[in-house]
Amino acid sequence: MTDDIPQVVPPAPTPRFGDVMAGPSKRRVPTFHQLRLLIAVAESLHFGQAARSLGLSQSAVSMQINQLEETLGVRMFARTSQAVDLTEDGYTLLPSVAETVIALERLMDAAATCSSRISLTVGVADTAWEQPVVAAFLRHLRAVHPPIEVRVRQVPFGRQFQSLATGEVDVALLHLPVPAESLDAVHLHTGPRAVCLRADDALARVGTPVTLADLAPYAVLDPPAGLPEPWRAWWAADPRPDGTPVAYGPVVRDIPSTVDAVAAGRGIAILPAGLRSSVVRPRVVMREVIDAPPAETALVWRPDTTTPAVKAAHDIATVLAATDAPLAAASNPRPAHGR
Repeated sequence: MTDDIPQVVPPAPTPRFGDVMAGPSKRRVPTFHQLRLLIAVAESLHFGQAARSLGLSQSAVSMQINQLEETLGVRMFARTSQAVDLTEDGYTLLPSVAETVIALERLMDAAATCSSRISLTVGVADTAWEQPVVAAFLRHLRAVHPPIEVRVRQVPFGRQFQSLATGEVDVALLHLPVPAESLDAVHLHTGPRAVCLRADDALARVGTPVTLADLAPYAVLDPPAGLPEPWRAWWAADPRPDGTPVAYGPVVRDIPSTVDAVAAGRGIAILPAGLRSSVVRPRVVMREVIDAPPAETALVWRPDTTTPAVKAAHDIATVLAATDAPLAAASNPRPAHGR
């Protein structure tokens, strides 16, 4: 009965690049140009006709064929003053030559496709990373424009504008306000802001509403130098509604260092409420600030960046912006606050 069981033959292993390089490719090989000339001569069996069809001189074609035969160690053509014909070896090798030419042409076509592929590097500020609109934007961009190779890079809020200025990213998803003179933006989403507090703080009790007046005694953690002053002041709610200036604490460079500083009792931070899931710590809580102007997420880019990929990103952002009611009617892509 065992003879009736079909024998499964495992497929031949795919050669590894190192194996290929260690094999026959170390020998001299014909050029793509020479192989194409061979095909042309074999089709017409006439060196002059093949040369004219390729826009070459007959002597150039003859020289290349001679070099090809020397490389292969095989005489491909039998030449007389009256006629040209393939030798027996020539007939044997011609199918392999044709297969090689076809494979190389496919390789060149594939390489051309790769070299023309459009790429877009999307920076996502760590203050915006958890926003659902970020995932929606990336999903729509990939679905509507599949030829665009989308690369996503998380950027600390301390470098979000710098990453655009240096070209590290093409566009960025971040929170407003932005420097009006150097960047353009399309609103995507509006959401509440919350204060990040130590878990043992009196304001941290569940259900306790928090106002900006409640935060007056607290130092606000300071973002890195180099961020626009309107952005720094707006996110610290400086000054407060009654005109009181804000006291600043130590400098923090990103969300993880911000959360660590809050847990250590070095200050507080006013952040997008959507960051709750990413700042969960045993010693830290987030409480919504009920009278703080809302956080606005936007797609931002340099005005001098007008590639097709950036335009595609702008178009997707415009469509998504129309689905967010508070932003749909906004004609100015930049916020009025923080100016």
